[in-house]
Amino acid sequence: MITILNVEELAITEQIKVDEAPRTRVGQFFRAIQPILLRHHPLCEQFDSHTMTIVGKNVCIGCFAGIPAWIATIAAGFATGLFFILPPETLVMIGGILCLFLLFGKGPLSHNKKIKILTKVLVGAGMAFFVGAIWGSLGRTPAAAFWTFILLQVALALLNLQRGIAMYATCKRCEYAADWGTCPGMGVVTQALRAIHKKPND
Repeated sequence: MITILNVEELAITEQIKVDEAPRTRVGQFFRAIQPILLRHHPLCEQFDSHTMTIVGKNVCIGCFAGIPAWIATIAAGFATGLFFILPPETLVMIGGILCLFLLFGKGPLSHNKKIKILTKVLVGAGMAFFVGAIWGSLGRTPAAAFWTFILLQVALALLNLQRGIAMYATCKRCEYAADWGTCPGMGVVTQALRAIHKKPND
């Protein structure tokens, strides 16, 4: 049986009340998804290893560990000139090695939160070295910015596809069989979104 986290406790400061939601549909949408806005995962213990708490907020480890690591490494690489000192091939090799640590966040170690945080930090840093290789090869040019944008879009698409497949597989094994309308871990959000959809336009 899948054990659901205490939804009331998780969402007590983020309780969804459609009647008190902002008047615009966009505002109502963000109000409805507020319990998972930073968490990025259902309110279920099956996804607890994918989240961590920062200043009292339940947030996604992948985003809130990996992205800051990526930004910090990018900043350090440009500030020190490292991306222009090391050959692009070396930067790609370093990036590849760091991204391989993603494998440690899978399998038996996938529920170890400290290891998952560390792997996300290393992968974020690894992606920064790939960006550094682009700039090291093309210099400070519009082409480098363009290919950096392409790289990030492809990487984000692949990561989110993998995350979506894994999340859906977990939910399909649940007693609620990915029926997010009745699932206690997603029902609070689903019901709020449905209520907004049923409300007449103001």
